[in-house]
Amino acid sequence: IDGIAPTTDLQFIFSNETVQQGDAACVEFSVNNFDDVLGMQYVMTYDPTIIRYDSIRNINLEQLNASSFGEPGVGNNQPGEIILSWFDQTVSGVTVTDGTILYEVCFTALPETGTSAITFSTSDAIEIIDVNEDPIVNQIVPGTVNITTGPPLVLASPAVITAVSCTGGNDGAIDIAISGGSGTYSYAWSF
Repeated sequence: IDGIAPTTDLQFIFSNETVQQGDAACVEFSVNNFDDVLGMQYVMTYDPTIIRYDSIRNINLEQLNASSFGEPGVGNNQPGEIILSWFDQTVSGVTVTDGTILYEVCFTALPETGTSAITFSTSDAIEIIDVNEDPIVNQIVPGTVNITTGPPLVLASPAVITAVSCTGGNDGAIDIAISGGSGTYSYAWSF
């Protein structure tokens, strides 16, 4: 993967995503050197003032499923934290190909612009063990969700004007094409 130094350590890699306000962003969670892993438990973090958690999707690891994830704000889980707990029930250890995307975490960008780091909590233990139940040395490559403003609002020119049929009439019209922008707009005409 570009920009990541080669290593024999287990690497957890979050993707970087850029979206406009209000749009969805799914951050890929991939691995390198995921060899003979028996279990793992960790807390992913993000900034809930910048993005809102939506779901986990595209799960691609044996015995990992939606119930392996503790959603933010549910039970003892804090907003901005997603807890993962997974164990290989066959107790033989799991190996996946380098670059395998284990899952995606999907968010919706909130109205404010900014950047949310996606990484592991530094205040909670990251527990990853191999088939011998020994801790696995690991590296974390954080990702981001960058929220940008949408394209500027554009009023097409020229407007199409239909004159009233007679003085004092109310059957005239002005048609304007509008494109771009983000968010909700309302328009008020006055004469």
